[in-house]
Amino acid sequence: MEDWRVALVTVFSVLGGILGAGIINEIYLRLSAPAVDVRDKHCYVTGGSQGLGKSIAEDLARRGAHVTIVARREAILKEALEDIKNAAANPKQQQFEYIVADVTDADSA
Repeated sequence: MEDWRVALVTVFSVLGGILGAGIINEIYLRLSAPAVDVRDKHCYVTGGSQGLGKSIAEDLARRGAHVTIVARREAILKEALEDIKNAAANPKQQQFEYIVADVTDADSA
């Protein structure tokens, strides 16, 4: 009498796993697929010297964009720009620049 319960739990577990994997795959595909073709476009990334801003700049470079990063500290900007160039799809054809500025202060730009 317990056999049908075990079979039912097994079937629902398998179906739940398949459904869960499908949902996770769909989320991954939607988040990882570039929404905009940035090849040969010029993108400015504020906070581009480190953290999330730098990761975004590297991703844009991988996708073929020309990238300018903006941040407050020049030494860190120079280092970050090298990493971004190294991530680029076509580093010889893409343009990379940095701007030292504090975007929260209109007088520094």
